[in-house]
Amino acid sequence: MAATQARSGTDLLVEWANGQDGWIRAIVGEALLSRRDLSADVLNRVTESFLAEKELADGDPLPAPVLGQNGPSDNVEQTLTLLSLQDCEGVNALAEGQAIEFNRG
Repeated sequence: MAATQARSGTDLLVEWANGQDGWIRAIVGEALLSRRDLSADVLNRVTESFLAEKELADGDPLPAPVLGQNGPSDNVEQTLTLLSLQDCEGVNALAEGQAIEFNRG
């Protein structure tokens, strides 16, 4: 049996976005590249693209290439590291005020 490779949240988001309309891919691509809130200018351009794509306004939709192999999902590698559990209530046998510190291993 082949081992399955863990996929990142970014990979899952890119896969989902690639199955959506172009305006959604534009939003996801911009958000992944900038790692910031989208500016009013970007939101206005995406809104215009949405309206054009749905034929609710004149104009052409933004080009929204498929995200992936050379896109944002390959540029970001992040590791989640659990350092401690603290300030928990009602968690198994962890008493109030207790903390569990984890080592890097």
